[in-house]
Amino acid sequence: RATGDKLGIACARFGIELSLQHRALADARATAQLAGHFAADMRRDARAATVGHIADPPSPRTLRREATGAPSGDLARVVSHAYYPSSDEALLQYLDALDWVLDDRRIDERERAELVELADSLAISPEQRTEAHRSYLASIIAAARRDGIITEAERRLIKQAADTLDLADVTIPEVTRVPAASNLRQGMHVCFTGEAIVRGRSIGRQVLERHAACAGLQPVRSVTKKGCDLLVAADPSSQSGKARTARRYGIPVMAVAEFLEQVGADTAAALQGWPR
Repeated sequence: RATGDKLGIACARFGIELSLQHRALADARATAQLAGHFAADMRRDARAATVGHIADPPSPRTLRREATGAPSGDLARVVSHAYYPSSDEALLQYLDALDWVLDDRRIDERERAELVELADSLAISPEQRTEAHRSYLASIIAAARRDGIITEAERRLIKQAADTLDLADVTIPEVTRVPAASNLRQGMHVCFTGEAIVRGRSIGRQVLERHAACAGLQPVRSVTKKGCDLLVAADPSSQSGKARTARRYGIPVMAVAEFLEQVGADTAAALQGWPR
C-alpha cells in the first residue's frame, strides 16, 4: 500500500529480487524488504503479527526449501517433521538463521561469519552454539526416524549436516535394511502402490494386477502382516503408508520395472494395457 504498485513492480523499483512471485514465502520475504525502505516514515510502532485460536499449532519451520525452489523430496519431508529443540528466544532466532543457511546443505565462509556475528549479538557463547548445533542435528535425526526407517537419502542428508556443522563425534544412524525382493512364487499375494511410469508413460494398477494374475500371483488391495507377501512400488524408496507398513512388517518391496521383468511381461504390451 505504501507504493500503490503491485508487488513485482515495487520490488523492481527498489531493486529487490522476487524470483518466485506468488509463492507465499517468497512474497512475504520481498514484502518485508520493502517495508524496510519505509520504516523511517512510519508514524506508529510496528509489532509482529500473531495468529491465535489454533488448536494444534504447526511447526515453527516454514518449509522454506520448497518456497525458494530448492530441492525437496527427502530434505523437505524430514525438515517438515523436525521441531526446533528450544524455547529460548535467542536460540530460536539463531536456529532459524541456521535453517536458512543450511538451505543448500552447506555453509560458506561468509555465512559462517554471519552466524558467528548473530550469535554474538544474541549473547550466545561458542559452547552454546555447539550445543545448539547438536540439538539441531538431533531434531533432524529424530524426524528421519519417525517412520521407523532411515533411507540412503536420509543418511546422506544427516551425514552432510553433521559435516557442515563440524560435529565429527556424532553417531550417524545406519540405513534401515529391508528384505530384498526374492523371485516371485506361485500364489504370492502382491500389492501395488504409486503411479508406475515406464518410458514416460503411466501403467495403471489394473494392468499390473492383470500381469500378476497371469503369472499365478494374487493381487491384494492392502498391505497386512499375513495377507501380503510383496509390495510392488513405483518408487521402492517411497514413504507412502503402504511402503512404511511393508517395511515395518518386513515385507519385501520391489520396483515396477523389476516386477515386469520377473513376470516376463513385454513392456510395449504393458504400455498398451495388456499382458503379453
